[in-house]
Amino acid sequence: MKQIALKFSLIILLNFSFCLKAKSQKDFIFSIKTGLPIIESANWESFSYSLDASMLKKLAKNSFAGIEIGYLKNDVNPRTNIFTFDNEVFNASILSMYTISIGKSMTILPEVQVGYAFYSNQLNEIETKKENGNGLLIGGGMNILIPIRPRISLNANLRYCAILKQQGINTNISVPTNYINIPENIKIWKIGIGVQFEL
Repeated sequence: MKQIALKFSLIILLNFSFCLKAKSQKDFIFSIKTGLPIIESANWESFSYSLDASMLKKLAKNSFAGIEIGYLKNDVNPRTNIFTFDNEVFNASILSMYTISIGKSMTILPEVQVGYAFYSNQLNEIETKKENGNGLLIGGGMNILIPIRPRISLNANLRYCAILKQQGINTNISVPTNYINIPENIKIWKIGIGVQFEL
């Protein structure tokens, strides 16, 4: 638990969302986010994390859209009867966000994204070579902003992404009969806490 707390504290310190906006019209948003993947049987001896950077332009009142690039490292422990993969993912996507003000104390920013991802995976349960792949990426999430000072807000975010490409297994290996599942698409939830600045 101490390792988990320490690594999550590091995420909190690193997860800063910087918003750079035009002086009067506030037409652009630039943000950098870090996150911690939510993984069953996560390997806490190895650091799993995500890093995303985006540039958005205001399209209408409260609506923004733009591009995002990201990286994710996901490390899990082997299971007894389910195949698991360690993943590294690079992606580029179109990101759209909408701001919803709740009184003067909170702002909610739901988001959706569609893009393309390139990944490498390593099967944990059986010794195999790393395999590379690519596929369509879809995702979404929710950001909650709570002002703590003028133009500075606490940012708590929950994000989800899926790569619609089945992960492969080397066909030359012999799969034990107790492994009953078929490898699935890469599906990952990420959580982050940070600070957002309006400059």
